[in-house]
Amino acid sequence: MPYKKYVDLKYNIIPESRDEVLFTSNFMQINSLTNYATIFYKYMIYLEFPFTPEDMDDFATFCSINKNLKIIHINKPNRFNLEEIISILKANKKSKIKIYIHGDVQEPDVIEYLRRYNKTLKKRYNIILKLTYSDKYIRENIAKQTNNDILRMCSYIIIALIVSCIAFIGYDSYRSMLKTSTIRKELQNIIEDIDTTEIKKDIEEKNEGKVVVNDGLAALTTINPDIVGWLTVNNTNIDDAVLQASDNDYYLAHDIYRQDDPGGWIFLDYTNDVDVTDANTVIYGHNRYGNGVMFGTLNRTLQSNWYLNEENQIITYKTLYGTYRFKIFSIYITPTDNTYIQTNIPTAERVDFFNKLAAKSIYNFGVTFKESDKIITLSTCQSDVSRLVVHAVLVDSNTN
Repeated sequence: MPYKKYVDLKYNIIPESRDEVLFTSNFMQINSLTNYATIFYKYMIYLEFPFTPEDMDDFATFCSINKNLKIIHINKPNRFNLEEIISILKANKKSKIKIYIHGDVQEPDVIEYLRRYNKTLKKRYNIILKLTYSDKYIRENIAKQTNNDILRMCSYIIIALIVSCIAFIGYDSYRSMLKTSTIRKELQNIIEDIDTTEIKKDIEEKNEGKVVVNDGLAALTTINPDIVGWLTVNNTNIDDAVLQASDNDYYLAHDIYRQDDPGGWIFLDYTNDVDVTDANTVIYGHNRYGNGVMFGTLNRTLQSNWYLNEENQIITYKTLYGTYRFKIFSIYITPTDNTYIQTNIPTAERVDFFNKLAAKSIYNFGVTFKESDKIITLSTCQSDVSRLVVHAVLVDSNTN
């Protein structure tokens, strides 16, 4: 039996036609569909889009005869032709067919369309669409894809680091706020609870009989002898003890208990006399604007609704031996320099020095100066290269 090799045991059919099929379309030709036996048993075919009407008719005829088709290769995506051949496959109840689409598809909209279409076909008809790429395409794009993956990973790492930094800063800010709040309560308890009679007596004996007028500060010297004053700026969170070290670095990184703390504490310039005898008493503090501690709320002085309130224009500074009230005459942001923090200014030069500071102010407070005047300066970081500065002139004092 010359055609025994074509026996189909499943369908019990033996195609015995010796007639050759004349090529009527490109589809028939590229798949070598020369006789009915070949059409019947064809397992894999190739489709070149775009299809002509003759291609589509011959494909429909092929599907009506073929019983073994499992794989279809398509040269490139063509939505119209693809949906037509899928309709023909469905009409002929073809299933378990894999359709490989070539052409190195890159267009996102085409890829998305094929992805969604495949999802529907796979679920309803067990027909699977697959994109395939040439070796040349893979070689040319693998480096690009690798670079993209590396950049994407770097982006994720950077984002993670940024989030971690923000979280750490937030935690550090919250921790600092809680710590400062706790210390303030402890200081208040010391001021209220300690009997300062003997403390004051001891301080006065060491300082040639100078009378201590602020008992609270005397009490606080028991926890740290570096405590030299108490600063209050109305309608801010600045209401804290002031320290003084032998330099201007120590209390940038230590708290009132002399413990390491990046938030530091408010401190007096190391060159200043603690009794406010200098022309310019300079006080520093970190700008912890994230939690409002130390000089973190000094930024409020830049707001017109703050500095136009006359109550806010008075700064109070207490020492062991006196209480001093200063009136603000200048608020400004300046590049980092040392001109405004001179503590000792010759009497004859004071008026000119004070007027230059007043000229920098964001608002004219209308203050005039005398050679005998003294001022207080509050200084904090506004950025890495600038400082926020507030100056106030002494208007009255209560000393013994």
